Amino acid sequence: KIIILVDNGSTDGEIKVLKKSHPDVIFIEHRHNLSYCAAYNSGIKRALGYNASYISLVHNDSINYSKNYYLEVVKTFENDRNIGLVGTKVYTGEGVLDWGGENHQRLGIDMNTPTCGYTISNKAFEVTGLMDEKLGVFYEDLDFIHRLRKQGMKTKFTGKVSYDHLGSGTVKRSSYFFHYYRLRNTIWFIKKWYSDLNNYDLYLELRQSIQTHLEYVVDSLKKGNIKDA
Repeated sequence: KIIILVDNGSTDGEIKVLKKSHPDVIFIEHRHNLSYCAAYNSGIKRALGYNASYISLVHNDSINYSKNYYLEVVKTFENDRNIGLVGTKVYTGEGVLDWGGENHQRLGIDMNTPTCGYTISNKAFEVTGLMDEKLGVFYEDLDFIHRLRKQGMKTKFTGKVSYDHLGSGTVKRSSYFFHYYRLRNTIWFIKKWYSDLNNYDLYLELRQSIQTHLEYVVDSLKKGNIKDA
């Protein structure tokens, strides 16, 4: 098992401490903060270079993984060679079940796996490619899963193992950044996959998204909070 840690332009000096305490970890350091997808892709490329069979994407606010987590995940993959992505149970930081295998539909895409971390086979990357760096952050998971399924591969959930996801560890939901990129990527995602999606459900979700995010963006501009823009 190989652990790769991608430092996405941090400035607190913690990377030096981690290097000393974890000499067995492979570190990728970026001087400047890349997009979420670009940072992940740098780690994925390195893992594929080591001929990794499976690559697990772990957020910086995900903790308390089950001791047999990867054993169960790999078992799920081996049950069906056509599985490209496996997700597990997710709990909040307060111990509340956040994702237990139920299906969520987002922007017309069925999501039977959590969006805050999952494991992907090397075959899935071969047929699908990497994360779409144009999206940067938000809905890159929907985009990847949709591309994967269009190639005839499956996503699978296993409830035998879990981890805790604290939520909004990097992007705060009250920030201009959050609302701007959510709204932008909603529009980009729909433009890219419009012909594949359920138009009526998509319309309702887009309407709600615009109302929520656009109101915040416009309010930020009115108040002069345009530094991030």
